[in-house]
Amino acid sequence: MSASESSPNVRRSRGFSLIEMLVAVAFLSILMAGMFKVFASSTSAFMAGMETMGVQRNTRWGLNLLQDEILEAGFLFPVRSAPGGLMAGESFQPPLLMQATDYIPTGAPANVPVDELQMVMDVPLDVQGQSSDTIAFGASQFPATIPTGAGVIQAGDMLFIQDAGAEFPTISAKPGSGTNVTIHLQASESAGIDPNTGTPLNTMSPTGGFKFQHAKGMPFSVIRPTQIIRFTVVPRALDPADPNTMVPCLVRQSKPLVPGEIWAPNKNVPTADEQILLENVTGFAVDWSIDGGKTWLRASGAGNEWKDIRGALDAAIKGSPSHFIKQSGGVDNPTLPMWTLYTPILIRIDLTTRSVMRRTEFSADSTAANPKVDYRTRRETILLSPRNCGIGLN
Repeated sequence: MSASESSPNVRRSRGFSLIEMLVAVAFLSILMAGMFKVFASSTSAFMAGMETMGVQRNTRWGLNLLQDEILEAGFLFPVRSAPGGLMAGESFQPPLLMQATDYIPTGAPANVPVDELQMVMDVPLDVQGQSSDTIAFGASQFPATIPTGAGVIQAGDMLFIQDAGAEFPTISAKPGSGTNVTIHLQASESAGIDPNTGTPLNTMSPTGGFKFQHAKGMPFSVIRPTQIIRFTVVPRALDPADPNTMVPCLVRQSKPLVPGEIWAPNKNVPTADEQILLENVTGFAVDWSIDGGKTWLRASGAGNEWKDIRGALDAAIKGSPSHFIKQSGGVDNPTLPMWTLYTPILIRIDLTTRSVMRRTEFSADSTAANPKVDYRTRRETILLSPRNCGIGLN
């Protein structure tokens, strides 16, 4: 063993040279740049996928909200004749109305205006309760226990007494909120007549009040009679901090029927009973068929206005080879008393929603040299036949 090999002063650690450090940094830079590009691409694809799933989910959710109510179009309870003037002409509110509006949402496919669908029906309220004491014959008020929902009851709403008497008295005043309330009824039979139909809405005794005695704990529900329910898309400012940005929203609007007119609210002004069902809706198309979907009215040449659609429907009913359609449509029997006897109708609804954000991944024309952003859209379709009415013209 030599002295040089055994000396601790001769053996020493050697570090990286400057050239080695530069090569390592360059290699790591190339590797990190590639990894960042892959990470950015994966993140972008993930976000785009999440937004696409959100669009699909929102579209199905919106259709589910529409489905239950449209199936109840024409619901009248208790059963009574159609409101006077309901089918009197093209300027009168029909039990079902579909026509185009003048609103084209940003991002609407092919710049097509959205439609509106209107229905006339009795609306069951989300209110249930029971009497907290025995109700005597002729009583015009009674104490009731309502666990939730008493605050939504209004004058003119009907009670449905769910016992053997099955009475339908009309409420004369708002009972107030709270669990224990007193419900007041209209004082006479004449006061309980529906002004739109001319038929009594209740079964009051000749001297006023209940016609039967009802036991304590008698259950009841509440119905709001003869309402117009309207579905359409309107612009709404949803961000208080940015009132100038308008979002196209699918809304449900309602009001009492006014005989002799068709409801046409201003799209830019929310109605008193408006509910926003879904945001970022760019397409709402409604069409109907009387032959089970073989032909659709507007595809057959009908216009977008109710008077044009009504005329095309009337011609289709009169020209139908089906005697059932002719008769139920009022051609052979022009004095039909009930909506349930009118021509069965199939309603088709196409609902289109868009993504919240515009992204380059959603644009078919986007390139690296000329990036463009666009919305991702999704359209879903449902077919429905209302259970309580069809459509009849004469």
